[in-house]
Amino acid sequence: MGRAYALSRQGSVLTRVPGSVTHNWASGVATSGMPGGDAIILGTALAITTIYKCSLSTHNLALGATLNIRMYQTVNGVERLFYSDYFNVGTDPVDLFPINGQMGIYDLVRIEMSSDKLSDDGKSMDYEYLKA
Repeated sequence: MGRAYALSRQGSVLTRVPGSVTHNWASGVATSGMPGGDAIILGTALAITTIYKCSLSTHNLALGATLNIRMYQTVNGVERLFYSDYFNVGTDPVDLFPINGQMGIYDLVRIEMSSDKLSDDGKSMDYEYLKA
C-alpha cells in the first residue's frame, strides 16, 4: 500500500491514498463470490467518509481485455451491488474513475474487478483515491 498525502480543499483536509493490488483477476473469486478480486475497500467501518475521486489504472492489464468494475455497500444490513460497468483495455482510457466527484459513504464500499483474460492473473493494478 502506498503512502497517504494530505491536501487542502476549501477548508477541509483531503488525504491522497495511492496504492497497488495484485489478484488473479480472471480466475480468482472476489468477496462477493463473483469472478475476479477485491481492488479497494473505501471508508471506515460504521463512520461517514467523503470520497472525492477514485481511479484504477489498467496499464498492466492485457490489451483487449474486458474488465468488469463492481461496487458494493451494505444497506440495512445486506450487502448490495450498486454499480457495475464494463471497460475495454486499449479502447477505454488507461485510468478508470468509478468515482469521479464527491461521494459520501457510510461504512465501507468495496470495489471489485474481473478480467476475461487469463494473462491478467497475478498482475498488479494501481489505484488512487482522495478522502476527507
